[in-house]
Amino acid sequence: RVLGMDVGGGSTEFVLAKGEDIEAIVSTGLGVVKLTERHLVSDPPTPGELQALEEVVAERIDRLRGELPSFEGTWLIGTAGTVTTLAAIDLALLTYDRERVQGHRLTLVRVRELFDRLAALPLRERRRVPGLEPGRADIILAGAAIVLTSMDRLGYDEIQVSDFGLREGIL
Repeated sequence: RVLGMDVGGGSTEFVLAKGEDIEAIVSTGLGVVKLTERHLVSDPPTPGELQALEEVVAERIDRLRGELPSFEGTWLIGTAGTVTTLAAIDLALLTYDRERVQGHRLTLVRVRELFDRLAALPLRERRRVPGLEPGRADIILAGAAIVLTSMDRLGYDEIQVSDFGLREGIL
C-alpha cells in the first residue's frame, strides 16, 4: 500500500492506494501559491513567518488521520513540482534529468536540511540554487514546508519521488 502526495499550487492531495485500487482521496486545500502569499512576505522569510507557515500546515495535516483509513505500513510517494524540485536540488542537477529524479528517495532529515538552507536565502539567491528552476524559487519554501511537515506529522522517515503525473496516471 502507498500514500501518494501531490503538492500543487492551490491544494495538496493525498491518495491511499493498494495496487491499482484507490482506498481514499483527501484534498487538503494546502497550496504552495496560497501559503506563500499568506505567510511568506519577507525576503528571506522571518523565523516567525516560517513558524506560522509550519503551524498552519501541521494543523491541517494532523486532521488527515481522521480522514483516511489506517495507512500504517504504507510508504510515501511524492509527485509534482515541489517534490521533484527537492530531488533535483538534492542531486544538484544543473539540467533536470527525469531518469535520475524518478525513484529518488529523500529522508526526513534531508528535507529539513533543504528547507532550512533554502529558507535562509533571499529570493535572488534561491533562483541560483542548482536544481531549482528560477520560476519556482518563490514558492519552493511553502512546498518544502508541506512535504517536511507531512512526513514528520504522519510518521514517514522517507519519501520516494515520482516524476510521473496526471498524464501518466490517465494512460
